[in-house]
Amino acid sequence: MIKTIFTDCDGVLLDWKSHFLRWVEEKKGKELTGDTSQYDITTHIKNVTRREVKKLTHEFDDSTWMVALPSYSDAVKYVKKLYNEGWTFIVITSLSDDPYSKEVRRINLNRVFGEGVFSQLICLPHGADKDDILKTFKHSPSFWIEDKPENAEVGASLGFDSILIKRQYNKNQAKTIDKSVYVADGWKEIYTYITSK
Repeated sequence: MIKTIFTDCDGVLLDWKSHFLRWVEEKKGKELTGDTSQYDITTHIKNVTRREVKKLTHEFDDSTWMVALPSYSDAVKYVKKLYNEGWTFIVITSLSDDPYSKEVRRINLNRVFGEGVFSQLICLPHGADKDDILKTFKHSPSFWIEDKPENAEVGASLGFDSILIKRQYNKNQAKTIDKSVYVADGWKEIYTYITSK
C-alpha cells in the first residue's frame, strides 16, 4: 500500500499569515489589530474592507516575499521523519494557478523541507475550494491535513482520514468541528496519530 499524506500548505507547512501580516505592516503601512483569534484575515488589520484584504492577499501572493515563507516550528522535523519512514507527500494549495507562482512555492518548500520531500505540488487558483481536487484522490485511503475547518470537514466527508491542525486563528472553530475530523495541536501530534494507524 502506498502511504500518502495530502496536505494544505499555508497554515500547515508554512507560516503564511504571520509573514503576510508583517508585509502588510512594513510594506503597506497598515496597522494591525493584534487580534489573531479568527481565521478571517480582515479581523487582523485595522480599517480595511474584505475587498481590500482580498486585493492585498493577491498582491502578497505574487510578491517576492513568497519565496521566503518560514515553516511552523515543528513542521520540518516531523514531515522529514514521516518522509524518511516511507510516506509520500502531496501538497494542495489555493495559492495561484500562475506557473511562476507555483515555481516560487516549489522553491520555498524545497529550501525549507529539502528537495524531493513533496512528490507533487498542486496549485489551485487563489482562494479556490479544494472539493473537486480532493474528489479525484478519494479512491485510496489516505490522510488529509488542513488548517481551515471547512476544508478538513470536506476531506472527512470524502473518506480521507482528515486532520485539522490547530492554530491560534482556528482554535475556536476547532472546538465545534465535526467529530469525523481529528484535531491536532501540532506536527508532533500529527506524527503520533499517523504512525499509530
